[in-house]
Parts: sequence; structure tokens; C-alpha cells
Amino acid sequence: MNVHWMNSSDSLSNYKGEEAVKFTKGLMHAVNYDLAKNAKMLLPRRNTTPLIPTQYRMVLAGRPGDAGDEGIYFHYDDELCYYVHKGKNANLFDRKVIQRYGIQLDTVLNIFIMPHHPDSVVSTTYQPGGVGVALGAAVKIAGPYENPKMTFWDIRGVFNHEIGHIYSLSHTWAYNDGCDDTPLHPQDCFGPNDRPGCDTLMSNNFIDYSAVQNAWTPVRSAKSTSE
Repeated sequence: MNVHWMNSSDSLSNYKGEEAVKFTKGLMHAVNYDLAKNAKMLLPRRNTTPLIPTQYRMVLAGRPGDAGDEGIYFHYDDELCYYVHKGKNANLFDRKVIQRYGIQLDTVLNIFIMPHHPDSVVSTTYQPGGVGVALGAAVKIAGPYENPKMTFWDIRGVFNHEIGHIYSLSHTWAYNDGCDDTPLHPQDCFGPNDRPGCDTLMSNNFIDYSAVQNAWTPVRSAKSTSE
């Protein structure tokens, strides 16, 4: 995989330089940490779902033959750098940034880390949190820069979740995803203390929405998915 840091032309809208490189490598470590540790499923309660090792890891890949290419790229583009998750100007499904800046799209997964649009950030109804979307051979992620306290550990769940969609995995709560070890659930507990009962109703499956997305189950089937 490679990572693209999108920024405005004045370079003030996202991490850049060594700070971005350090964040990228930290994110790779955090993502692979969860893959290596694979937690037991919380749902269904007191389940006996087998816990088995995952069989893939993330590796940064630069252009073949270029020893100086770490697979980390910086783009300064006022038109395409921003991510808008909701509203009339939402562009999360827009592929223009991928088409313009994607590198080795036929063999390498491209990750675009984008800033939320400043007009969105100032809105009281817009939450510039950690979000993402899977689009073919690429993933768009936003959130770290607008939230200085958000580390690479905090965004790793979003990252692994979107990679799951790249692998054609479905959300488990909305409908039957074809896997008997990912039970249907109401998806109304993001954290264990959200409301009474959430301490036993929260899912930690990596393809669910949760504060903890660190469980991979043995049974999976390929299905079309959405963000």
C-alpha cells in the first residue's frame, strides 16, 4: 500500500514532511498490531467463536526500482484536497483525487489522508471526526489533522474498517452478511458506556462502527459493500 497526504496549496491544511511520515509509519504499526493481536468477539455475549490468527499485514510500497520512494506522497491541490462527509457538497464518493494522484492502482492499495473542508469544520452540525470510505483500489480517510489529540492509534480502527470493505466485507448489523459468527445487532452502542446495557451490547468487530474495532472472525464471505 502507499499513502497520500492531501493538502492545500499553502500547505496549512494537513500534516506534512517528517510529521506526516512519522504519523504514517505509526499508523502502519498500529494497524498491524491489531491484525497480529486479533481480539475475541464481544458478540454474541459469552460466545465461543474461535479466535484464529489473521493472515495479512500492511506494508508500505514505493515505485519499483526507486530506492528513495517509501510509498508516502504529498499533494498540494486546493480543488481536490478536501473531504466532505455529509451535506449537499459531500464528496466522499468522488474519485477525482484518486484518478489524478493514484500511484500503481493496479497493484497497490492507495490511501488518501485528507483534511475536512474548513467550511464544514466551522459548521455546528458537522463533526470532523475520523471517517473514511473505500473506493475500489483506494481508501479516503479524514480526521487526524482537525483533532490534534487524535493519534495514529485512534484512527487505526477506521483504517482497518475501510480495508475490510476493500476485501468485499459487509457491515454486520444492517442485514445478514452471510457469516454466522457476526451476529445482527442494533448498532446503537458506539462505546460501552453510551447507555445502560452497552457494556454487553457493543460490538468490537472491525467491520462494525465502534470505539473498538479489533476482532476478525473465521467465517467471511465476499459480498458487495458500501461505505
